Amino acid sequence: MSKILKGYTGLQTAAFTQVGTGTFANQCNSVSLVRASNGGALSCCAIVKAAPATPFTVTMHFINYGTTVAYQGYGPCWSQSSDGKLATYTMYSATTYNFLRINKWNNETTYSAAYVADIVFPLPDARWFKLEDTGTNRLMYMSTDGKNWVQEHTIGRTDFLTANQVGFIVDPYSQACAIVCDHFKIEYTG
Repeated sequence: MSKILKGYTGLQTAAFTQVGTGTFANQCNSVSLVRASNGGALSCCAIVKAAPATPFTVTMHFINYGTTVAYQGYGPCWSQSSDGKLATYTMYSATTYNFLRINKWNNETTYSAAYVADIVFPLPDARWFKLEDTGTNRLMYMSTDGKNWVQEHTIGRTDFLTANQVGFIVDPYSQACAIVCDHFKIEYTG
């Protein structure tokens, strides 16, 4: 049986910490995250909050207001506060399709490698994401309706980083872009 630790009807920026250069703000019962152009290089900005004890899930929904050119992206992330490492699940835009790339970052400006590159999705893209930490593995799911989930990735929970924070990112690529998260719920599942 799930016990809700945190559930937000109106998200507030005070609940999050910013990682990287960007702007985040309260916006009509949601949180927006905006990042200026990074000149076409891989770079991101994240907002994160402390993760609870395992096992737990985090469910997020995004309204994509600002990824308008190819290779801009957004999505959920795991973070390690001690050194800034990130594991990100980023939905990137392309001209006629969207694609998911699962990345590792040494910090918000230093890309390390891809766990999984370019899982292609037809437009429109999935806007619901769920992260799960079982205490043994980190998992990521996607959904178009927030009810029917497809697991896209699983990895040992200490692979590359030991996440003690969860949140979401925006990767602007060559133009400023914005994303709005209007649902962010953490549930203890033990």
